[in-house]
Amino acid sequence: MITSIPRITRLSLITLCLISTSAFAQNTVIDEGTILQIDRSSINLSDSQYALIATTRVLRLPGNRKARLQDLKPGDNVRVKLVKIAKKRYVDTIYLLTSKARRSENEEGRARP
Repeated sequence: MITSIPRITRLSLITLCLISTSAFAQNTVIDEGTILQIDRSSINLSDSQYALIATTRVLRLPGNRKARLQDLKPGDNVRVKLVKIAKKRYVDTIYLLTSKARRSENEEGRARP
């Protein structure tokens, strides 16, 4: 009887681990596009709108430098990493690929002789 307790405990732990990992698994999806509209609660890319959460991070590429939500403007090209929680997709991370302001500065610099 004493030898069967560790076996039952081991089986219970294995079962618990399998159940908990599947219950907490999140599906991640990547989308990319141009920002049409952005506010504190949502971002509208080309043809999709996604909800922002309190833990949404904003990173500037290349180099994954931190940025703020206020740094993002309509016309910026971004990549968003989405997580699926309770059958709804939320933005986990926004990667700023190219900024509209930075593009216009580069174009002005090239136009000058």
